[in-house]
Amino acid sequence: TKALGAVHAQAVLAKSERDQELAREKVNPNCNSRWSQKEGGKIWCDKDRYPRKTFVRQRGSETVFRCACFADPNFYDSERHQLYANCEPTATWCQTSPPPPR
Repeated sequence: TKALGAVHAQAVLAKSERDQELAREKVNPNCNSRWSQKEGGKIWCDKDRYPRKTFVRQRGSETVFRCACFADPNFYDSERHQLYANCEPTATWCQTSPPPPR
């Protein structure tokens, strides 16, 4: 039936999108992150990589972001990959939220 065909097409599309996301994560892995009341939020990358806020368009119109680790410290542009606020391009870690005042 047409309805079953449409459901199958959506499932194939979702698998393709997920496969593409996994391939991107292999090249540019997710950042490590930590938050504590005492220290606030922090993100960091291993192995001489640099954290970037990476925007991904989800199916439909929603855009979400993830923290991805890039090998090139000069890799950022204003549309899909951004530096975190108050974070230098060559920083391997960034403070994402400040600790509370003492």
